[in-house]
Amino acid sequence: MDTVNRILIVFDLYKDYREESNQVPVEVRNAIRLISDKQTAHLILVGCGIEEYLRDSYSKFGKDAIAKRREYCKILEGRLKAVADKLTKQHYQVTFRFLRTYPRYDQIAQLSNKYDVDLVVQHVNSNASPQRFLSANDSWQLVRTCPRSLLVVKNKDWKNSPVIIVVVDPMPSYHRPLPYHSAILDVAFQAKVQLHGNLHVVHAYSESPWPFSNTESLKNKHKKALVEMLSAYRIDPESVHLVDKTPLYALLDYKEKLEADIIIMDTLSKSKFTEAISGNLTKSVLDYLQSDLLIVKQNDAESVKNGFGR
Repeated sequence: MDTVNRILIVFDLYKDYREESNQVPVEVRNAIRLISDKQTAHLILVGCGIEEYLRDSYSKFGKDAIAKRREYCKILEGRLKAVADKLTKQHYQVTFRFLRTYPRYDQIAQLSNKYDVDLVVQHVNSNASPQRFLSANDSWQLVRTCPRSLLVVKNKDWKNSPVIIVVVDPMPSYHRPLPYHSAILDVAFQAKVQLHGNLHVVHAYSESPWPFSNTESLKNKHKKALVEMLSAYRIDPESVHLVDKTPLYALLDYKEKLEADIIIMDTLSKSKFTEAISGNLTKSVLDYLQSDLLIVKQNDAESVKNGFGR
């Protein structure tokens, strides 16, 4: 975790949630808490206009409309510069750039490689109007395409000692090798230390896909695998939760019970049941849960011993 030094923060520069004039936006406030060495930190701020007509190549405007578009883009760029100036005054190294690209997620993914960042951060305005649905869908596309670990921030600041849930599946499968998921735990424990947080491990299994199996035998099988996975870590047994529910319903339940600030998971978090009903669990969590979501990518997880997001 102490190597989270380069963070790319993506901004949707519209006014619908920019009422925080006296401080930097919530996605910045949460993200910078992951930085342990401010002196070496580098924040890359990327402001985006998501509409197709903001591109220079969009040719359906007359001259007057092109001029107005240019003025509008200057306003958006000014909002981004205002955030950059506040962070510079706080002695952060800041680079900022405004993108007029559509769709934006593809270029953001490219920039994450260009700047070799440890983490990409994007805000999802869960209180936005239905017209802003495009932005939420854009976030899911970024989850799918971004090669770096991604922090999706909703609308709340983390508590002083945030509650962190890490989603694990100790059962081996075709799409998730066990060493990979152990690395997810490494990320979670590093986050716990860095944020002085309270960590909970949740493994949700459901007997629904196996209606003719022995319920107690199935539970014991998952419990044994979970205990083996956690054997290398020090964690209070009361913070380990084995739940006979589908993963999404388990997270909805424990998010409320624990008042979770952050959920840590991977983009491979599927079960046969949820895959059949609702597809990828990560997308379901992004759509339905109000907690922030830290999505650890496979390449990052496999190299976690060299740093949090590298």
